[in-house]
Amino acid sequence: IALDGNISLVEFYPPKSWVGKQLSDLDLRKDYDLNLIGYREGKDESLNTKVFADFLIREDVILVAIIGTDSLDKATFLED
Repeated sequence: IALDGNISLVEFYPPKSWVGKQLSDLDLRKDYDLNLIGYREGKDESLNTKVFADFLIREDVILVAIIGTDSLDKATFLED
C-alpha cells in the first residue's frame, strides 16, 4: 500500500535468512530502509504492534513494515 510517493506499507512473510533471529540481530533500517511496525500471527489475526528488540522472527508470522518506495522496488528479500 503506497502511503505517499515515497513510503509504502507492506505485509510479508520473513525471508528464510531472518527466521530464528531476534529483531536486534538484524539491522533492517540500515540494510533495507525498512521499519518493522508489527506482525500478525496469521492472515485473520489482529496486528500486534508490541515488537521489541528480543522479538524472535518465526517463519509463520506475517511482518508489517514501512519501507521507502525506492527500496521496495529493489527489495529482493521479499523474494527469499
